[in-house]
Formats: sequence, C-alpha cells, structure tokens
Amino acid sequence: MDQGLDLVEAVYRGRPVDPKAQYLPAEIVDSLGAPASQEADVFQEAEHSEVARALAAARRLGAEAEAARQQMMAGARARRAAILDAHRAGMSVRKIAVELGCSPAVLQDAIRTARGETAVPDGRGS
Repeated sequence: MDQGLDLVEAVYRGRPVDPKAQYLPAEIVDSLGAPASQEADVFQEAEHSEVARALAAARRLGAEAEAARQQMMAGARARRAAILDAHRAGMSVRKIAVELGCSPAVLQDAIRTARGETAVPDGRGS
C-alpha cells in the first residue's frame, strides 16, 4: 500500500497528497475481505480443473487419432503390397482394376509406390 502512495507522491512531486487519499486504497482493499479472495480461488480452481480435463481429453484424443492414422497407413501399405503381388503373379493392371473397382491409373500408382516400399538397396549408391 505504501508503495502505491510513494508512486503517487513521485508522480505529483511538489503537491501534497490529501490525507483522505492516503486511507482510501486501504479501505478498498479491506472492503474486499477474505470471501472475495476465497471465491476467486474457488473460481480459479474450477477453471484450472476444467482446463486440465480439456487438455487431458485433447491428449487422449490425439493419441487415438494417431493410432488410427498408423493403422490406416499400415492397411494402405498392405493393400499396395497385395496389388503388387497380384501383378507379379501375372495379372494385368486392367484386370486388377476391374476386380477391385478402381481405375488402372490408381493401380499403376499403387504398384509404383509398392515397388519403392519393397525395394532392397543394392549397395551401389544412387
């Protein structure tokens, strides 16, 4: 409280501070009392617990989404490998496309990608 009065006196140097102004801030602080600060503490605790619950849910959902993404990527790799196996077994791209119900261009991309995923480095460098 005294620091606030020192600041007022420093700003208004040379002017006397009214004695009523010296006691007014103290009265305001005293009028707030403990219940207001306790209510603020309760509000902050509730707000903190709500934030903590939201963050925990976000972390949990993020982990679930990442697990689902990893599973989807594994499924896509397995599908591309199966398409490549069918092609290596002698089935034409057009025939595979008809069987799977997609375009030959999609299958060609899948075969190209699968070849890159299954390629074994030969050690000669690129």
